[in-house]
Amino acid sequence: MTYSENDILFHIGPRALEAGLIYQEQRRVSGFENQGDAVIAKVQGNEPKPYQQVIKIARTSAGKAIFASECSCPVGAKCKLGAAAMFEGLARGSASFGGGGARDLMQSPAPRLQPPLPAQSLPPELATWFEDLDQARLRDEDGYPEKQRQRIVYVQRSTD
Repeated sequence: MTYSENDILFHIGPRALEAGLIYQEQRRVSGFENQGDAVIAKVQGNEPKPYQQVIKIARTSAGKAIFASECSCPVGAKCKLGAAAMFEGLARGSASFGGGGARDLMQSPAPRLQPPLPAQSLPPELATWFEDLDQARLRDEDGYPEKQRQRIVYVQRSTD
């Protein structure tokens, strides 16, 4: 399976994409490993110790590349460090991955770094909301037009 810069943009967003490209061009990515359906890498941020990324890659039935990522940085996922790792895959010509589709990605264990990430500072309700939103995005196979880059998602929960 292959992915493109547009796939990275869709997963990460424009700001992290731009910063990730700069990090990759500055050769901050080390320990890059293509495991077929995942990328494992280390990226040197502003701290002395590099951050670790695990990025699982699959494709929806509509053919869109999707990512499930985790990073040891404070952001935790979908960050400039993950973008740098994905750009490294493009630069190395390693952006070709085997493996299943979105259903396989959703059913496989979540990517985990060793040692586990420190607890996030988000309230549990907000962390759960982000997780639910990400899972909904992974299940998205409604065939939005290729040029449709932004969406509005409304979530309503009853307090009863």
